[in-house]
Amino acid sequence: MTRFADALTALSLLDWAWFFGVWVGVTLLLWLVVRVVGVRASRFFWRTATQLDDYLADLLHATRWFFLIAVGLYVAVLTLEVTPLVRLRFTQLAFLALIVQGVIWFNRILARYVEHTTRGRVEEDPGAVTTVQAVGFVGRLVAYSVALLLALSNLGFEVGPLIASLGIGGIA
Repeated sequence: MTRFADALTALSLLDWAWFFGVWVGVTLLLWLVVRVVGVRASRFFWRTATQLDDYLADLLHATRWFFLIAVGLYVAVLTLEVTPLVRLRFTQLAFLALIVQGVIWFNRILARYVEHTTRGRVEEDPGAVTTVQAVGFVGRLVAYSVALLLALSNLGFEVGPLIASLGIGGIA
């Protein structure tokens, strides 16, 4: 940790000012784009008959602030002359934020799909509704598992043995 801290303290005051300016600027720009496009797209998309654009509007609304902040940090670090270690740590942070945001997006799409598929079918075919909901649960479980493995791998942990232990011997 000291090499990382030393690399950060080696930056000049002007570098820090530039870093914070780019970080705040990019984060606010992304937030503004997501909000403006999300509101305008939602107004338009809800009037159309297709479901694909409704999914896109849901994704815009599901975009979280931590993801925008992490992207802003990553872009700000790219504008500085920093050590490879500092660049690596900020890249890992941005990738972790992308993993979490990806799971949120996937969860939102899956929830919308399950809701759309099961709407009005409870009385006519309760078995199909239960099946679709079970598939949704398994989909979420797989998404969370993949996200966990990606996060661990991103942080430098060996996930190969963990995946191998999930084989026949790991389950038994």
